[in-house]
Order: sequence, then C-alpha cells, then structure tokens
Amino acid sequence: MKTVVEDPQSQQVAIWTNKDHCCPYCGSKGFIKNGHQKNGVQKFICKGCGRSFSMSTDTVGYGSHFNIEKWTKFIECELNGLSHRKTADIVGIHRNTALLWRHKLYNALDYLKEKIKRSYLNRCQECLNQFQMAKKSTTAA
Repeated sequence: MKTVVEDPQSQQVAIWTNKDHCCPYCGSKGFIKNGHQKNGVQKFICKGCGRSFSMSTDTVGYGSHFNIEKWTKFIECELNGLSHRKTADIVGIHRNTALLWRHKLYNALDYLKEKIKRSYLNRCQECLNQFQMAKKSTTAA
C-alpha cells in the first residue's frame, strides 16, 4: 500500500500552503500583512493588484472545512487507485465530496506538472544561451 509523507507537518504544508509565497492572483512577491482571519490565519494584501489572500488561497485544501487527517486519508486512497465511492466510505465523507476533491487534487497536480515543465524548459534555455555565448567567445578569440 502506498502512503504519503509520514510527517504530519510536511503534509500540512504540502496541502495547505502556497509554496511560491507570492500573490495567487497576479504572481507578485510584493505583499504585506493585513490582519488575521477568524480562525487566526494570517491574511495578506498584494501591493500589485490590491487583492487580499492567505497562504492557503488557491491550494488544494483552500475552502475545505475538513481537517488534514481526512485529506491525508483521501490522498492515500487516491494513490492506491480506489474508486471515489470506496474512498468516501474510508475517509468518512460524502461520495460527491470525494469526487470534487479528486478533481481539485488532479487540477492541482496538472498545474504543478506544467509549472515544473516550464521551469525545466527555462533552465534548458539558460544553459543553451550560456553554451552559445561560450562558443561565440571561443570562436572570436
């Protein structure tokens, strides 16, 4: 049986935190603290677009009323290829919730896949540019 990371703190960070530490709406890294939500979570306001957000905005767990343990069980069931009905029974959520969570999770994974691909392509382009610059400097000498 496949499992996710054993460290609960790492799981919480992976599911509930915007790892880029930037505005989820415009991508700006310029933001300031802007009070707290009722549950004590720090809010921020973007200097670029003026929108308010928290570090959990636009993440898999955003807007979820369920705790991290249910999400962890859900992800374990997904890793093991269980149906959404079976997953719902194991996790203790409604089958429609399991289906919505599945879509939310897969959308997040698609986003991460594209982000990794873009990052890889950017690094490849940088290496190619450095190689071409080095080649020009050796042929000019």
